[in-house]
Formats: sequence, C-alpha cells, structure tokens
Amino acid sequence: MWPLWENKLENKSSKLHERVIRNYHIASQKTSAAFRTWGKEFRIAEFLGGVTVGICLSTLFTQFIWPYRHITHVWIYSSRFRKHWKAGMSCRSDVVLQRDGYAVGYSYLYRSPLWVSYIACRSSIGVNLPIEGVNFMVDTELPKCYQASPTDYLLSGYDRGHMAPCGTINFSHRSNDQTMLLSNICLQHPELNRNGWKSIEGNIRKWITLRGKHAVVVGPVWDAERTKKVNSIGIPKAFFLAVYSYSTGETIGFHVPNKPVAAKDIWNYVVNIDELERITKLKIFRKLPFFRRPLKHRRRKVSMEFWRKE
Repeated sequence: MWPLWENKLENKSSKLHERVIRNYHIASQKTSAAFRTWGKEFRIAEFLGGVTVGICLSTLFTQFIWPYRHITHVWIYSSRFRKHWKAGMSCRSDVVLQRDGYAVGYSYLYRSPLWVSYIACRSSIGVNLPIEGVNFMVDTELPKCYQASPTDYLLSGYDRGHMAPCGTINFSHRSNDQTMLLSNICLQHPELNRNGWKSIEGNIRKWITLRGKHAVVVGPVWDAERTKKVNSIGIPKAFFLAVYSYSTGETIGFHVPNKPVAAKDIWNYVVNIDELERITKLKIFRKLPFFRRPLKHRRRKVSMEFWRKE
C-alpha cells in the first residue's frame, strides 16, 4: 500500500517539477524576446536622440560660437596675459601704453618707443585670423604735440619697423590693428626690416609653436649725443631684442645695428641678457615675478644649440 502512494507522489512531484521548469523556460523566452524588442526600440530612440543633439550642437556652434570665436578668444587671452608690461619696464619712459597684445614705453623726445614687451603663447599666434588691410595709424592716446603721423615717415629712406610684430599679435582684429599704431613703430633700415629682423620675428613664432609661452622685450638703441632725426622722429643706431622661454628658462638676446643685415647673419648678433643690459643700459626681465625671472646662469649664457634647434 505505502509503496503505491510513494510512487504516485513521486510521479506528481516529477510532473510538477517538469511543469515549473517548462514555465520557467517559457517565461525566460518571453522575457528575452521583450528585452530584444525593447533593446531595438531603445537603440532606435538613442540614435534619433543622438542625431537631434548633434543637430542642436551644430546649430549652436555655427550660429552662436564660431562667428564670435575671436571675441571669445580675446576675452580668454587678454584675461590671462593682460599684464604685458611686466616683461618690459626696461627703463623710464614718458608714458606706458597698455594694449591687448603688448605694452609700450613711449618717448616724447624721439616720438618712438623706448621699449615694447609682449607675452605670447601658442593660442595667441595660432588663431589664423584673416588680417584685413589696415594702414598705419596715429596713436590718439598720446598728447597731440608728441604724436607721429604717417606723413612724417615719407621720403625718410627708412621702413616703418614694427616692434610688436603684427604677424605674432593677431589673435583678434583689434589686437592686430593696435600693432599698426605709430607708437609701436621705429625707423628701420629697409634691408634690415625685410631680411634680418623679419627672420628674428619668424624664429620667435617658431619657438612659441614648439615650446609654448615666451616673454619678449624689444626696442631701439639710441645714441643720446648724436641721434639723427627725420621730421622730429629719431633714427635708432641699433635695436635690441630679448626672449625668455617660460617652459625651459632659456634666454637669448640680439643686438642688431640699424643697417643691412641678411637673414642668415642674425646669429652673429646674439648676446646674453647680461651683456645686452650692459650695452643698452636697460633692465630686462627684472619686473617679472620673482619665481618667473630667468636664473643668473641663464642670463649669462646662451645655448645656441637650443635656440637653433629645428
């Protein structure tokens, strides 16, 4: 009697177990099918959402960001490097003029800059801003009696040489236009301006592209006793230029006479910063923050291998 009941119970339990297993498999298949359907719908919705977001971002960029990219860049760049005078202040000047991309110490006596300083980095020279044709302009921030005008340079036999170069300071239309102010201009020998000096400015842009942020101080060297003038504008006897690399601490100086100098000969006029200070009687990079100033051994030695490295 008992074995018969045991067999029946075993049969019922096995059938129940099989039914549970079968129902589980059916439920699993239905769930998998539902998930597959939901996954397809989700992928379609994800794709459509991505397309919608892409269209919105593209419209935002093309309509509101790209047309005003230079204004945005000016705000970012000027907020970081607006204190260009800290790289300069090499000597006393009659007035210090602050620009977006440089600072200038101006001389009323020579109607020319005594020094010009600027701090440049990759983002300030890599904007590829289309430069519009702008003529040299009178600097109206100066007293009228000490302003130089474009006609003062006519038939002088000299070029109007930029101290802060327009090819380097071109991160906005306004910053580039400011390099055309006559307070940034010196009388420069044509063969120097178009060859040797142009090569130095090109090298500075190359160094900035390779190594990042650099400080530059540039200006004329005057002969206080025998300075010639054309229409009250002094003719420098030479020019100085000093460069300091923030990333490496290396420095280099140039003392170039205001006479024909070929591009290949610029390395003959390289001097260290201490020697440049002795020649020009100026103080170079002395106003930079203490932890940013070039070290003494960097001021006394120029690594030609470093600066001439391609």
